[in-house]
Parts: sequence; C-alpha cells; structure tokens
Amino acid sequence: MPPTSTTRPAFSDEEVARLLDLMKGADSVELKLTVPQSHQRSTLGSLGMDPLEAQIRQVFFFDTPELALNEHGLVVRARRMQVKGGDSVVKLRPVVPSELPKALRKSSSFRRRLTMARRPRLLA
Repeated sequence: MPPTSTTRPAFSDEEVARLLDLMKGADSVELKLTVPQSHQRSTLGSLGMDPLEAQIRQVFFFDTPELALNEHGLVVRARRMQVKGGDSVVKLRPVVPSELPKALRKSSSFRRRLTMARRPRLLA
C-alpha cells in the first residue's frame, strides 16, 4: 500500500476551550471521524472489530430538496436496527446545553450529546 499524506484538522486553543465548556452541560460526548476506504480494514483490525459481527442498520435522513431543515440547524433521522428495532430523532444544531430550559434538560426523553465535527463547527 503506498504511503498517503493526510491533513489532520486542528482546533485552536479558543475552540478547545469552548469545547471543554460545552462538555460540562452534555450527557455524553461523541467524536466522529472519517476513515479513508484504504485504511478501513486495518482500522477495524486495530479496534478489534469483526465486520461479520456487525448489525445491519438502515438510516434515513429527511429534508427538503433545498436542504431547508439543515440550513436551520435541524437534523431529522429515522433508523432501523437489526436487533434493537428502530428509532427516530430530531437534532437541533448548534445548541448550548446550559441555555436550554431546565425542564427540558431534566426530561428523561431528552439527551444532550456534544458532537465534535471537523473545523470550523462544534455541534451540540
């Protein structure tokens, strides 16, 4: 396999400070990354994952042809999972957890997950 050159996105000190502050109000933190296809097999092996033991999932995202929901910070998703059944979710991005109403933050049906995406956006 020929060597590849990759550019790693870096966060500024200010962005890291903002991320750490946002983490205080989150129930969980989700880190997302993209693995180039040429590295997927070795990455799975390094993580001890067996693709044959994976669960089949169908994921559907809903929006208008003009992506109006996305433009307003809404993500609407439905998914089916092989073992667990299915679920649907509406996400609002970006959101500052500490600015949400207290009743909503305490609701058992509401989760605050901080998602870190590629620069320049931190999604909550």
